[in-house]
Amino acid sequence: MFNGLLGFLCLYVLRGLWKFKDSEWYEWPITATFIAIIMLMIIANEISEKEMIFSVALFGILPFGFFQIYEIWKNKNAGKVDLRVQKVFIATSIFWFFYSIFLGNLSLMIFNPISIGMNATIIFLCKKYRLAT
Repeated sequence: MFNGLLGFLCLYVLRGLWKFKDSEWYEWPITATFIAIIMLMIIANEISEKEMIFSVALFGILPFGFFQIYEIWKNKNAGKVDLRVQKVFIATSIFWFFYSIFLGNLSLMIFNPISIGMNATIIFLCKKYRLAT
């Protein structure tokens, strides 16, 4: 449950971006889609429907992380990225990866290594650009 709630950190990141800069054209539709997917999962009746919607929501988290990587790389500045959040996300993703192998859940088996790589890249870029300034 805790790992699933980390997806809501995407909204926190977007709120911070919108507060300090103008939003890009793609940020609003992605946010609306993410919220709609969560609502669909709540109202879905069949387990197979919930699994499919869960998979879509899971992979819907990834663009937020990749946009964060892009912003850090583009600006050559890590800003106020909290590395502790990235480290917690890596730790929970490692747990969920091994648990997904145990369950045989293909969505989690694919998502978690991507998530680990994405968050490791954020940590790397944050350290690189914080040392440069």
